[in-house]
Amino acid sequence: MAAELEPDRLAVDEATATRLYRALIVVVVSLPLMDLEVFQLAGKSVVLPYITVAVLAVLVASAPGVLARYIRTDGALPFLAGWLFIAGVSAGWAFLRSQDSALFAANVMQLANVVYMGAHYVVLMAALQMQTTARLIRLRDAFIATGCVGALLSVYQVASVVYGWPYAEWLRTSNLYFKAHTLNWHGGGSWIALPRAYGSAPEPTFWAGYLALALAFSFARILQRARARWILESLLIAVGLVLTFSRAAIPPLAAGMFAWLLLRRGRNVGWIVPVTVAVTIALTIWPVLLDERRLALLRDHSAIERLSAQVTGLRMVGDHPIVGVGPGSVPALVDRYLFVVEGEPDVGFSRLYSFLLIVIVTTGVIGTLAFSGYLLEVGRRICAAFQRSRSAEQRTLAAAALMGFVMIAVYWVGSPAYNMSFLWFVLAFGSALETVVEVGRLEWSESE
Repeated sequence: MAAELEPDRLAVDEATATRLYRALIVVVVSLPLMDLEVFQLAGKSVVLPYITVAVLAVLVASAPGVLARYIRTDGALPFLAGWLFIAGVSAGWAFLRSQDSALFAANVMQLANVVYMGAHYVVLMAALQMQTTARLIRLRDAFIATGCVGALLSVYQVASVVYGWPYAEWLRTSNLYFKAHTLNWHGGGSWIALPRAYGSAPEPTFWAGYLALALAFSFARILQRARARWILESLLIAVGLVLTFSRAAIPPLAAGMFAWLLLRRGRNVGWIVPVTVAVTIALTIWPVLLDERRLALLRDHSAIERLSAQVTGLRMVGDHPIVGVGPGSVPALVDRYLFVVEGEPDVGFSRLYSFLLIVIVTTGVIGTLAFSGYLLEVGRRICAAFQRSRSAEQRTLAAAALMGFVMIAVYWVGSPAYNMSFLWFVLAFGSALETVVEVGRLEWSESE
């Protein structure tokens, strides 16, 4: 891989890289504001992180030859592009089957959302590859510092209920998501009768996903040195995460911490990625193998709802296995494939609760293979950066990215959230590291 990167061809002037670095700092600071509307387009909110990434895209596109040079270094991009192409084919095939203009519009709208997330990855990956190790360290630290501020917000939100402190809702203004109102003593009717922090996210699970990744980036630094400040920042973020009381955050957090333990043992970590991808795909499809009588024994309404929705989605795959039902077709097909657990007639199926299930249902076997290839290649690039790192600082950057990768893959088993910019930032950060490690930056000092 190193020979293919051609350092001279990937050389970039300091002024261009500095301009993109400053824009990346703005992007990182905006990431938790995932529900803050800036304006509306076609009746839908455009939130702040989408705007900051769009500005970064303009800067990347205005730099001569940047995209043309850098996207060719990323082996994950062809798989992502292939998956998006299959999603487009699936959308068209869904219209040909149904001749339903409303269904076609829903598919086009959802396809546009997915493509924009793909654009997130491309733009962030290109801009990050142009940075020095020192600047990536600063971006990581900015991500952690912003997470600490978010954790303080979590603490204040819960304290506003416990102590009656004033709290005004001004960070959740978009119309993109359902808003969970959990700052009360019954937790908004959730599984736990306690106030649940949601930060600046639509609901606690999304906020927990963001804080979990910030915690991974913070905790990875301890592999290098156990500084008191780093430990305190990790503890602060952990407190903010706990106050979300999000059960969906427990599996990815446990997986990330397990990866951390493995990283402490040495550099032979390449097997973590294929095992993670294989296990997450297996966990996504296993509910269809369950006996309905076993599901009926469950007492957790939320768990029943999610497992039942999982089976509903997999029933769709049975009839549309090759390219799926189309990215926007699920709501129109739910009633036809509805799976209701015996004795639980009130379980609802407004959506599928797993992004990996959404990939399988909407783009079929071919799309799942393409998306799995994307995840595997991103993970391979992160592992290559870890194994070939030239310094302890590069190694901890790669460790943070690998922990983040594992957590995102597991998070997507139990969450439909894919259009959160912070997820694509972490994936792009990890993928860009291989280029930074292999090519290096000789044009200016990394000590700056």
